[in-house]
Amino acid sequence: MDKKVGDYIAKPSPLKKAAGKIRKLILITLLDIEDGLGKLHGHIKTYSLKDAVEKKVVRLMKLTNETYEECYREKERGKKAKSDGSDTWAMQHQLRKGLSHKYIKKGSGIEIGATYLPLEVIADVKVTYVDIMSKENLLKTDPNLKGKEVTHVDVLDDAEKLIKFGNNSQDFIIANHLVEHVMNPIQAIASFLRVLKTEGIIFMAVPEMRVTFDKHRPLTPISHLIEVFEKKEDDQWFEHYIECAIFLGKKPKNKAKKTAKELIDSKLSIHYHTFQPRSFLSIIDYMRRLGYPIEICEIVEQSEGTNEFIVVMKKLSVIKTIIKKLIGPLYHKPS
Repeated sequence: MDKKVGDYIAKPSPLKKAAGKIRKLILITLLDIEDGLGKLHGHIKTYSLKDAVEKKVVRLMKLTNETYEECYREKERGKKAKSDGSDTWAMQHQLRKGLSHKYIKKGSGIEIGATYLPLEVIADVKVTYVDIMSKENLLKTDPNLKGKEVTHVDVLDDAEKLIKFGNNSQDFIIANHLVEHVMNPIQAIASFLRVLKTEGIIFMAVPEMRVTFDKHRPLTPISHLIEVFEKKEDDQWFEHYIECAIFLGKKPKNKAKKTAKELIDSKLSIHYHTFQPRSFLSIIDYMRRLGYPIEICEIVEQSEGTNEFIVVMKKLSVIKTIIKKLIGPLYHKPS
């Protein structure tokens, strides 16, 4: 039976509801302990223990509620997203930040293509910023970056190769809104795995084509991505530019070729491919079947007020890879 996207998607309940359940469970446990101690030692009182923990629980509830309310406010703002995209980014920022703090907790790694929206990580983490162009050239070629505070590029490298980085050298790799810009997405993820240490994290936010300017374009079939990976080249690379000219530039077919050539000459990075959660999961499933040591930790589907889905993956050890290939599921439910 084919698995549905929902089978792979972690859908956490609201923080407020979860915090309430945790509080209730802790208090019930404390009361059970108190009752048990009372029966064994009638003179022992555990109210001080219970009261102390109760205060900590109340404090936790307060912090959790504040976080929940902040996310809720951002979501409500996201429903009224402005044309400039500022509210959309505010909502996405909260989601990215939460997952970043959950999975990227230590060490050093790289972020590819951060431009003006680098992922917010905890203070103890070191990030090296990588791009195929310098900051100066990015500002020259991409008009969308005008007036933005673009992140300094530390290392110039190609995301599909990462030749500047050694094997098993990084604790994490961040690649938000990148995979649609590379000719060979499977090769790029394979390079990520080569560079990562065992248990290293891949953090990717991917545009959901149905709610972006790609919504009128066809979904890139997994068969095409596999063909590109096996041939190590994209025979249809020029057709991708023509497609952008027709669907995004709204040019008639008889003028699309000219516009496509202009896009190439401008060196503007286009969306070569389009994705939905199901198609992206198909890529990871294909790579696992080939023996690549990768597992999905969590995927958060696109929600109202955002235009992306977020996928967090990790590099497995050789032994775990063999076990997962034989008996393990694609999706690993986080503890």
